[in-house]
Amino acid sequence: MQDFNLFKQNFQVELLLIKEYSHWNLSLRPHQVTFGALIISVRKPFQTHIDLPKEAFQELGDIFCDCESVLKTITNYSHINFLSLRMVDDFIHFHVFPRYEGVKKFDKVDFL
Repeated sequence: MQDFNLFKQNFQVELLLIKEYSHWNLSLRPHQVTFGALIISVRKPFQTHIDLPKEAFQELGDIFCDCESVLKTITNYSHINFLSLRMVDDFIHFHVFPRYEGVKKFDKVDFL
């Protein structure tokens, strides 16, 4: 089992934190595959969805809406992906990838 602190450290959750919710943290993804990529991660070491409180799922809906709203303004995405693959990491989290046409430039860096 992966250590929860190591999980948070790998995603630099505290360093790249955008907003704390009751059950989740929203942070910038350390490796920007697409410009505006985010991580939604549990604040406590939950490894299965069945263990999450029902309120966490309700709150997750609000977070998805927040992500879509803010990222639409910043990236003008054409669509957005919320992925919970958990191929490597043990703790519940979602990768958020805005998808858009062409190249986005930020701080002299081109993102496809």
